[in-house]
Amino acid sequence: MTDWIEKLRPRRHPLTLAGLVALFLLGFALRLHRLGDKNVRWDEGLAIWAARQSILDINRWTSADVYPPLYFWLLHGWRPFSGDTEFGLRYLSVLIGLLTIAAVYLLGKAVNGRLTGLLAALLLALSRFDIAWSQEMRMYGLAALLGTLALWAAIRVWDRGLWLD
Repeated sequence: MTDWIEKLRPRRHPLTLAGLVALFLLGFALRLHRLGDKNVRWDEGLAIWAARQSILDINRWTSADVYPPLYFWLLHGWRPFSGDTEFGLRYLSVLIGLLTIAAVYLLGKAVNGRLTGLLAALLLALSRFDIAWSQEMRMYGLAALLGTLALWAAIRVWDRGLWLD
């Protein structure tokens, strides 16, 4: 192959991949542990109520309140698949928490290489604060994910000097 095609091919390292899989499994287990055991609190009940509304009604309600609509839209779309159980509705936040672990890995890797990315992902996977966010029907985990991805994208743009890559 030509040299420029080799540069485009992503380099995979078996230890990095095994470490990431182990971190995701650990993060998944910690976020899933006793997921449906807690009672629904007021804020979570509000999220369930909002998810039962139509998209138009969610837009009307959030436009007159302090809550951004994106999490409620996602929960509205998630509800037909998960049902109305505490476990099923909170599972969306678990998935968002797992995506945040992946995003933190990408951010750490962009800042200082694979080892930094793995260490950052490990710390987030074990973070009690992030585990709690990943077990609530609230938009906090989604805000963490989007903030992490925004920082990662900004670093990529800064490092490459390009707006699109």
